[in-house]
Amino acid sequence: MAAFPTPPAPNLEAGDFSLRRLTEVWFDELIAMAGDPVLAALSGKKISFSESAVRDEFANLKSDPAVCDWAILDNTSGDFAGRVILRDFDSEKNAIGLEICLAGERWFDQGIGGSTLDVVLTYALDGMLLDRVNAAVPTDNARAIRLLTKLGFQAGREFGRGQIRLQRFSLTKLQFIGAMAERLMGESLDTQKWQFGFDAGKRRAGLCDHTNRRISLSRHMSALHPVDQSRQVMFHEVAHALAGANHGHDQQWLRIATELGYRNERISGREVDAVHAKWLGVCPNGHEYFRYKKPTRVSSCSKCARGFDARYKISWTQRG
Repeated sequence: MAAFPTPPAPNLEAGDFSLRRLTEVWFDELIAMAGDPVLAALSGKKISFSESAVRDEFANLKSDPAVCDWAILDNTSGDFAGRVILRDFDSEKNAIGLEICLAGERWFDQGIGGSTLDVVLTYALDGMLLDRVNAAVPTDNARAIRLLTKLGFQAGREFGRGQIRLQRFSLTKLQFIGAMAERLMGESLDTQKWQFGFDAGKRRAGLCDHTNRRISLSRHMSALHPVDQSRQVMFHEVAHALAGANHGHDQQWLRIATELGYRNERISGREVDAVHAKWLGVCPNGHEYFRYKKPTRVSSCSKCARGFDARYKISWTQRG
């Protein structure tokens, strides 16, 4: 279930832009956005020149603990570049709605949406523990549709709002990671020759299959581990593809991986084991072990004694 921060909308960094909790400081900018006919058309909302209406909406959002409302700020100039909101939490589906609006045409086509939504979605899926993020945009807003599709959103049904037709979109963590993985592959590999997919691995995070030219991530680890860890695994596997099958984890592979952004950190599969392993072992002191097949040998806890010690024998039970 989702976990909402207190206060909401923590500071986030998105490359050349920063996200800060939206406050009354930016009321003039919000009023200007509300009266911009171009922005209204792109968002599918009516133009509102009423300052009181803008203040009322802001007050309602501010009082809702399940809302994160950010101002997008240009790090160079400090100017207000737009707004991102997570709102309309659905507790039954553990999902929330996403809205983004830039502060005018001067901010278009600078990559702000992609970099900003990348950190917001990572926070929503990892930090807030949401299962799904939803969005809706006018069907003629090609820029927004391209952006959502690039980030992994899947199109749903269309619906009407007055005379405007809107397209529903939704995103899960695996869809977000899958889109991120394909983008990372596209930056270094020929995606006409290399493909990406998820696999069922439980004891490894990723795999580079040189024979079939396919890079995959464990769907189990990707679902349970932070998004950044899946990014690190992709750097690891893309480096294998670039170095070639004969290099393994040698210095050439490590150099390529480091240049891509790989931090060479150890990744544990314990979280996956805790969820999926069929056998649970516990020593007298409470240390836990996990196995996917029924253990056939008597063993003792390696945390309580270096060698076998019957006092620390592990007792195994099958989990349902």
